[in-house]
Amino acid sequence: MFFATWLDETSDLRSELFGLNQYANTATASGLPGLVAVDEEASEPSVATVRNYMAGLSRPLGYPVALDETGRVADGYGVQDQPWFVLTSSRGKILWDHDGWLPVSKLTAAVRKALG
Repeated sequence: MFFATWLDETSDLRSELFGLNQYANTATASGLPGLVAVDEEASEPSVATVRNYMAGLSRPLGYPVALDETGRVADGYGVQDQPWFVLTSSRGKILWDHDGWLPVSKLTAAVRKALG
């Protein structure tokens, strides 16, 4: 899932990030692919903005958060907006993508459907 901290201006980013803990737990219990959040640091004012935002969360997230410092990772996955979800196969083929937040139940259903 690609995101940027400035999403806090248009959505309840903290709530959305914490809500994805439920998907991470479901994925672990159900054998679904795990979640990795990728901050598009290239679209942030500075890396300090990202670090301060993450440090200011009231509790840790249940999944890793990475930084895409140049935007090349997002470009490689065809990211066109924020947030952007991408499901890839073990060989790197994009199986599914989605623009915007999803309730965890819909995210889980979409992942299951894409995996066939």
